[in-house]
Amino acid sequence: LMMRLLGGEYEKACEHAVPGSQAGFTAGRAAPGRTLVLRAQKEQCEAEHTGCYRLYIDLGVFFMSCVRQGQKRGEGWCGVRPEVTDVVMALHASSKGRYETAYGVTDLFELLEGNPQGCTQSPARSKLQISLIQGAVRKLCKGYTFRGAEGRTPQLWWADDGAFMADDLATLQKMLDVVWVVTRLAGLTMVVKEDGSKTAWQGSYW
Repeated sequence: LMMRLLGGEYEKACEHAVPGSQAGFTAGRAAPGRTLVLRAQKEQCEAEHTGCYRLYIDLGVFFMSCVRQGQKRGEGWCGVRPEVTDVVMALHASSKGRYETAYGVTDLFELLEGNPQGCTQSPARSKLQISLIQGAVRKLCKGYTFRGAEGRTPQLWWADDGAFMADDLATLQKMLDVVWVVTRLAGLTMVVKEDGSKTAWQGSYW
């Protein structure tokens, strides 16, 4: 109940600080909106006979890998009132967890880091963490130029999965470098799946 009462503060911070390229955990937004943009990029590249450059990343074990001190600073930058963050930190400091293994369930242990999954405010708080990555990419990297658009589109996010688009491979590499640096500074992990479901980058030509 306490966490739900604090929800308005986090919703307000997300409206102010989270860029529109993030659609995860957002009312009225859905994954098909992300794939539609990627499809539009592919169609335009094919029509113009230009390279189609994309980068896909995933933040591994994202919720539970958020460093709480980094989370606190990030929420401050995003406009969350310090007393609200302090209350959430105090509640999470008393939380405990256990692992289910092949040999049974472990004993309880203290959760020293992370935004616990199951907490009603963890999705919003996690979006504030990702907004730091989004901001760095937006400021440092040029995105893909859609025909008729006023600006470029560098990235799309669905929760902790990011897709990045560029006009050339060098910019795509820069995006990868920027995301890697920011995730390292935040204590997060950037993961590239090797099972074929996600790839580090794509380059197609016609």
